[in-house]
Amino acid sequence: MSDKITRRKFAAWLAASLLASPAAATAPLRSLRPKPRPAPQPFAALRSALSTPSISGKRGCAVCDLAQGGLIENHRGEDTFAPASVTKAITALYALDTLGTDFRFNTTLATAGRVKDGVLTGDLILQGDGDPTLTTDALGKLAKALAKTGLKTITGRFLYATGTYKEIYQIDPQQPAHVGYNPALSGLNLNNNRVFFEWKLKNGRYQTWLEARGLNHRPTVSGVKLVIEKRGAPVFKYSARSDYEEWNVARSALGKTGGRWLPVRRPAAHTAEVLRSLLKTQGVALPKAEAANMPAAQTVLANCQSDPLPEIIKDMMKYSTNITAEMLGLAATRASGGTIGQLEASARHMTRWAKARLDMQNSLFIDHSGLGAASRVTPNDMVGALQKALLIWPEFPQLMKKIKPRDARGN
Repeated sequence: MSDKITRRKFAAWLAASLLASPAAATAPLRSLRPKPRPAPQPFAALRSALSTPSISGKRGCAVCDLAQGGLIENHRGEDTFAPASVTKAITALYALDTLGTDFRFNTTLATAGRVKDGVLTGDLILQGDGDPTLTTDALGKLAKALAKTGLKTITGRFLYATGTYKEIYQIDPQQPAHVGYNPALSGLNLNNNRVFFEWKLKNGRYQTWLEARGLNHRPTVSGVKLVIEKRGAPVFKYSARSDYEEWNVARSALGKTGGRWLPVRRPAAHTAEVLRSLLKTQGVALPKAEAANMPAAQTVLANCQSDPLPEIIKDMMKYSTNITAEMLGLAATRASGGTIGQLEASARHMTRWAKARLDMQNSLFIDHSGLGAASRVTPNDMVGALQKALLIWPEFPQLMKKIKPRDARGN
């Protein structure tokens, strides 16, 4: 219902008032004016929700109209909060602005030698570019593409290189060792840097499998080993051996049958091992993989490209994939000349970018996924950044996860 009082309504109201009161006998000394109605409070429910005792901890929010611009609601908007996975929206903008919408990650098999009669004279090199979306099935296609060149064996070494990316053991050292959302990071990543652990109890003994599981390929993994031990807590213990990784699992935590993903902390070596296994099924025999620095210019024999950046971001925002956020952030920092040896250094570079491009003057990032608890963002900075996002890439909202608002009944 409109609060606007038209002249006609005012005249009718005034006439009724005069007819119903003694003032009708004499002219009033001054014009009578109606009292204004209380202004509507469109965000009263929001304020009520923020003040309810059922929400614990520090609370704050900022609301803006993207079409009109400017804040329309603000509650402790200048206070800083841990942004958690909301960080991924800023990382997505950072990657779009720095890498461009045509950017793709590229994983290659290359050599400085030559292939003749099915024999490669020289080394075969698996070169990683940091692709966080690489899967076993994608590696299977890479292996098939190499086999189509006619290659059967090599005289040199099978090498893997991660380029300028240093292997990072985990995103946040405060997280438990066995959780998949806290993966290692590398120039070569596979299946979100996890292996699938499956078990089955038979005749009082456990049969176990560790696989780099895809939809079309399920190669067994030898670089990660499993030990089942009779004990209570902890359920999982991790050890990095000289030439393999070991997961020690409490027998008491296993049922008759089951499966779960476990992190891989040496993803580059793991990726090379899985590729070697897949190439064997294609009739290509390779020696055990060895780590190498990024070599000079090579002849590319086969390559595997990721989806374009907008598709990677859309998937990341839908599933809140931490490894994708971290690798996109590192790739953007590398492209803009920053330091990528440590996550915090790369995140500081993103913080400076956010201040300059998004005017986030009161925010600080320590990683690109939001997993670390020390990052800080103000509500005002966040909504201001999203407004400016439309200037950087107008289609940006289409990449965000669609969230259906709920009514008071939760529907």
